[in-house]
Amino acid sequence: MHINQQKRLLAKGWNKYEIDHAIKVFHSSKQKTKHVILKKELHLFAFSLFIVVLFLASIIGLFYMIPFFILFSKTIMLILAIIFGLAFGLAFSYIIAEIEHLERRHHLFMLSFLPCLIFFNAIIMLRFSSKIAYLYKINYSFDIIVLLFSACFMLPYLWFYLTKRL
Repeated sequence: MHINQQKRLLAKGWNKYEIDHAIKVFHSSKQKTKHVILKKELHLFAFSLFIVVLFLASIIGLFYMIPFFILFSKTIMLILAIIFGLAFGLAFSYIIAEIEHLERRHHLFMLSFLPCLIFFNAIIMLRFSSKIAYLYKINYSFDIIVLLFSACFMLPYLWFYLTKRL
């Protein structure tokens, strides 16, 4: 505690013993470890909750992308796949970067979960896009678009993970 703070507390009627006790409480190792443990538990809860939210958000995002399949040509769809993939991937990487107390095992879990999520999204996208292509007589394949979206989705997290480790 700074001298100015001690003077203010003395002026407010605190005695020397109370100020010393407050300083000991603020600087005790028991308090610091208590808050670190609580903070770590909250971050792990946020991590678990984020996994569920990411899964649901990716599915909702896919359904918002489907009208673009109908409206635009293949070239524009390739550009949109890059933009949407990078946007989802950057949002995902940003949130993971903000969770402080992630250990190596959490990142390894995310490196295995993310391809599964992308594979699941790719199946949904290919399934709906083939139905759309049939209904609206679109004559190009969505395989490359889905592959490009998946790669762009994974790229920001891989970059974050590799640069953080180095």
